[in-house]
Amino acid sequence: PPAAAAAAAAAAAAAAAAATASHSMEDPRVLAAKDKSVFFSKLPDKIMDLEINQTLLQLYVQEIKKHYDGTLEEFGDELKTFKASLEGLSARSQAAVANLTERVAQLQATMERTQRETQRSLAAQAE
Repeated sequence: PPAAAAAAAAAAAAAAAAATASHSMEDPRVLAAKDKSVFFSKLPDKIMDLEINQTLLQLYVQEIKKHYDGTLEEFGDELKTFKASLEGLSARSQAAVANLTERVAQLQATMERTQRETQRSLAAQAE
């Protein structure tokens, strides 16, 4: 039995070697035809994978667009609010500047009047 098992193993090895040799000895056109048939049998699966990937990518892009559209809309609203606040501040600051300019003019007039009165009073005391 060990001799029979060894003989069987040797026969199997020889058959495998013969199959490999015959495969490498096959006509290149036969090998090319097999490669083409394998390629064309896998092609529908590859196309299906690409279609799935494209669909997933489109869904992802749509979700990103929704997110950024919402974010940009919020940002636009905040900009409008900020612009309105700035316009209000600008109007108040212009009013404050006008008020301060008027008060400075009044103070200058009061100071000039006080100087004249002081000069007259000093001139009257000197006489």
